[in-house]
Amino acid sequence: HDGSHSYIQHENTGDLKLLSARNNGDIQMIVKDSGGTQRTALQLTGAGNATFAGDISVSGGNVDINSSALNAVGDLGDADDYAIVIRQPYTTGQGTGIAFANDGADHIGGAIVHIDRGSNNLGDLAFYTKSGSTGAPSLALTLDSSQNATFNGNIIGQGDLLFHDGSHIGINTADGSDNQYLTINAASTYGGNGRSGTIIFYGNEYSSSSARGRLTLIGGSGEGGNIQLETGGGIALNLDTSQNA
Repeated sequence: HDGSHSYIQHENTGDLKLLSARNNGDIQMIVKDSGGTQRTALQLTGAGNATFAGDISVSGGNVDINSSALNAVGDLGDADDYAIVIRQPYTTGQGTGIAFANDGADHIGGAIVHIDRGSNNLGDLAFYTKSGSTGAPSLALTLDSSQNATFNGNIIGQGDLLFHDGSHIGINTADGSDNQYLTINAASTYGGNGRSGTIIFYGNEYSSSSARGRLTLIGGSGEGGNIQLETGGGIALNLDTSQNA
């Protein structure tokens, strides 16, 4: 006892000390590093929280986190509502993540990384996978801060590819999203009728004035609907529900 703390210390070397603070009930485990400097390796608070100062390794078992009292969906912006929180430096372009490796952790097979893109932790979520036996994983998918998804490989679906009303699929040229070859649009109404879909072929820019051609299904009731082919801003061909052209 030193007047303010009670402690247990290894008598021979002093390499380990358990320190208990009387005023708040915290317990600290203090160890010496190779240079003889004392460091707090573990702190247990009176509230039952544990803070480790170094790495934590779990060998031969699993980690079971009981988060039944938490609700991340209830407040997505509050870190206290999450079962796991990984903090990272506030430096744009840097990030922190979760890696998946073999037993020795000397070969990373995949990773999920949050990349800081600005103030208040604005950022991207990047997914990495590995196809070869050597080297680091490669970027497979990026979900950016604007909720856009960029795939670095093919998209292979086992079901339907569904988009919300008013959305479109765009096929772009290499110089940006404003220069598109074509888009596929879907809308719930077209000219006061039922559901419709349109394939639009563009010229220089992605705008209604640069549309060079349209292939449109004008939906009617049931399975009815006309197909129109437009060129140069005018209807060149109309196929109606009776197969008349």
